[in-house]
Amino acid sequence: MVTTRSKNVASIMGSNLQFELKPFDKEKEAEEYPRLKKIGKNVVKKCNGIPLAIVILGCLLRSKSHDENEWKKK
Repeated sequence: MVTTRSKNVASIMGSNLQFELKPFDKEKEAEEYPRLKKIGKNVVKKCNGIPLAIVILGCLLRSKSHDENEWKKK
């Protein structure tokens, strides 16, 4: 598995399967839960902007209820 922002690097490493991660779209839920949005931005900062880490944590948090305490644990 290779994680990179460059398709050239993936090709050089011999990766046959490539996924391009796109920026997240602004979702309706973000407007409905402004406090969670703020916590989510802090989570992104903790991930140093690394897309794979953000996606994994995002999936974990989405499976939780909209409980602010659960989000703050991350």
